[in-house]
Amino acid sequence: MVWLKRSFLILLLLAVFVAGALFQRNVQVNRLLERHGLRHPYHVPSSTDLPIESSQAPVLADDNAAFTGLLLGQSNAGSHGLTFKDQTTPVNSYQFWQGNLYPASDPLFGSSGDGGSIWTQLSPRLLDDHQAVVWAATVVGATSVADWAPGGAYHQHLLDMLRAIQSAKVPVDAIFWMQGETDATRKTTEEEYFQRLRRVIEVLRSSLPDTAIYLAKSTRCYQYEPYEPVRKAIDQLVAEIDGVYPGIDLDTLGLGFRFDGCHLTQEGQTLAAQQWYELLQSGKE
Repeated sequence: MVWLKRSFLILLLLAVFVAGALFQRNVQVNRLLERHGLRHPYHVPSSTDLPIESSQAPVLADDNAAFTGLLLGQSNAGSHGLTFKDQTTPVNSYQFWQGNLYPASDPLFGSSGDGGSIWTQLSPRLLDDHQAVVWAATVVGATSVADWAPGGAYHQHLLDMLRAIQSAKVPVDAIFWMQGETDATRKTTEEEYFQRLRRVIEVLRSSLPDTAIYLAKSTRCYQYEPYEPVRKAIDQLVAEIDGVYPGIDLDTLGLGFRFDGCHLTQEGQTLAAQQWYELLQSGKE
């Protein structure tokens, strides 16, 4: 009986290791395709996705009526979770893309991944307190903090979103940063992560000076345990920069909430959405 348990554990660890290796290989292939313009790194509206006319979403003209969140980071901040079956989009739940509003549904525009997300699970909770919810996603799986900092591979993607938000005069209530898994695998030092994320925050502040920024701790993925240098860098940024607050600790969700050892199950997405809601509610008190 003991040898059966040990064999099962060895097979499980091997499966997680293989999944991680395949994931990294897939990332390399996708980056090559993106570099040559053969694929988008994130979802964009198709010809059948029609924007909502402004007259159908008048609440956006009132700063207090809608909650708008800017989503930044890598896969667990995007649409890489398991898809919910028979999921319906709540009325007055939108996503913002290049100056237009669309009904919010997974996968989100501006995000990589073909599955579900935390944010579509958070929408119904926020609609208890707001007339509408709007998500603006700037998320690409397997990216590092350096990719989003000035000079990084996806810094322009971030700038494009910020310019679109400013041009459309969309009031943003909160910025959600969920990233760190790639830097955990690369063994980014605490100081490197601190300096790079600080540069990202400076860019955000230049466009959205009064918007609250929430930094989640999200470093657990595949065979990698929570990575302390990134976690400590986030603590330091929260302590030193006004208007930067601690986000949820996604590292507390273990393998039971991750269908492939990294990305969230339906239960994991629901739990993370509830944690975000409770955190936002606590900020009102």
